[in-house]
Amino acid sequence: MSKDVEVIFTEDRKGQFLIGQKKKVKPGYARNYLFPFNLAVPFSPENEKKIASIEKKAEQRLSEKHEEASKLSKILQGKTITFTKKTHDDGLLYGSVTPQDTAAECNKQFETSIDKFDLQMPQLIKEIGSYQAKIAIHPDVDIELTVLVVSENEAAENPKKVQKKTKSESEDTESNNEEETIQSKKSKEESKVDE
Repeated sequence: MSKDVEVIFTEDRKGQFLIGQKKKVKPGYARNYLFPFNLAVPFSPENEKKIASIEKKAEQRLSEKHEEASKLSKILQGKTITFTKKTHDDGLLYGSVTPQDTAAECNKQFETSIDKFDLQMPQLIKEIGSYQAKIAIHPDVDIELTVLVVSENEAAENPKKVQKKTKSESEDTESNNEEETIQSKKSKEESKVDE
């Protein structure tokens, strides 16, 4: 088996690595992908000058991300994004709401430029209800966002009152519907007997 190679990355790739990050990778990955595309350099004493310039770039990029995150925090902190979706009777969605959908809707409503890699939320939302999402652009700035999924079938006039149905509520409504049908059948039978 070959020994892992320690590299330092020269660029950001969302979801994969950050500029200035040190990591041990497989030699084939480094030799065939990272080094030819100038995405990383070997972490060795020969590359001290390159590594120092990469670390300066990383610090600059981190300060830019902090400014960007603080601007986004002013815009998005505590905001709610609402999705209206088709649902089954028990509150399950036909399909799901993904982080990519959430990022696209956020960009559309608030004119921002985030993507799915900036969001920390449940991978797929498959039920109606309210969910918390975090936007993680910089580690020092916390941005929290509420994702509200509402059924098309229910009243869209007041989405704050729409809550996730529990199984007991759906069972109660089913039993009430059964009782109503039994009572209506009895009243029809009684009216036929009276005639």
